[in-house]
Amino acid sequence: MQIDWKLLVDLLTGLAWPAVAVFALYLLRTPLIELVAQIAHRAKKLSVYNVSVELATLPALTSSWSAGPADVRQLTSSQIFDSASQTLFQELLVPRKADYAVVDLGTGERWLTSRLYIFALILGKVAGLRAFVFLETRGGIRRRLLGTATPANIIRGLAAKYPWLEEAHVRAAASQYNNAQNQPSLFYGSETWRVNNFVKNFVENIQRMTTPPQDEANTHLALGTSPTTWERTRWINGELLEKDLTGILDMNAWCHDVPDKPRSAVAEAVLARSSDFVALVDEDRCFAGLVDRNALLDRMWKNKAAEKNSDSYSNIR
Repeated sequence: MQIDWKLLVDLLTGLAWPAVAVFALYLLRTPLIELVAQIAHRAKKLSVYNVSVELATLPALTSSWSAGPADVRQLTSSQIFDSASQTLFQELLVPRKADYAVVDLGTGERWLTSRLYIFALILGKVAGLRAFVFLETRGGIRRRLLGTATPANIIRGLAAKYPWLEEAHVRAAASQYNNAQNQPSLFYGSETWRVNNFVKNFVENIQRMTTPPQDEANTHLALGTSPTTWERTRWINGELLEKDLTGILDMNAWCHDVPDKPRSAVAEAVLARSSDFVALVDEDRCFAGLVDRNALLDRMWKNKAAEKNSDSYSNIR
């Protein structure tokens, strides 16, 4: 029998490539299985969290925090809260112009406990601010996230630690009514001058022109004026804030948002938290923005419901 060598070579060639392919698949079976699993997992996330394209940060309060040349967050006389501070309060107290305020403590001596208390009070009640985001400088890293807290919880925490702040608050509020009846609410009206006067009276109530008693000396700071004025307050740094707001400051409500991270993965991380607000940070935990987790969850469910209704309509047609 004569062998057709050309036909045999063609047959062997045809069999060789499938054999090589099968052998390659065998060698690469483990990474291929992992790849398929990853693709399936990512496809699931994209379909479930397709609302992530709407992931948006909340608007932040922007303010100079100044009344004339003075920074109202720091040691100042109560007298700065006069006509020069009217512009500041008109800027701060626009209802719902912003959802949160950033309190950057730096390395310390930027914010006083008394000023944080009073501005958390009026920004929460008058402007409807929903959260405060606390930052610090640590290890040479600026704007590093410390945590978040609501205005009401900040007031509660500081009042428990420094009861004289709550006493000054009550006295200042009472002074705005002058025993008159049927006056508009101090915190829910549009009269910024009344809020301005309230803050002035609050600061007056925690300042003194005489030397503090010995047992209160460590709770007072001198303004450096002549004659010397003392304010019953403390400078805030990261360590003090953590102590003063123990159980109140949410230090775990954050997730990474880096340029190469898919938006669906960021949305998934936000939704996995249990807090109302979740901070977005970079690799150094520097603050980038704040997300309303409940609003994101609501949009996700509305999106899924809309998809379901669309599918049902398509099936009917």
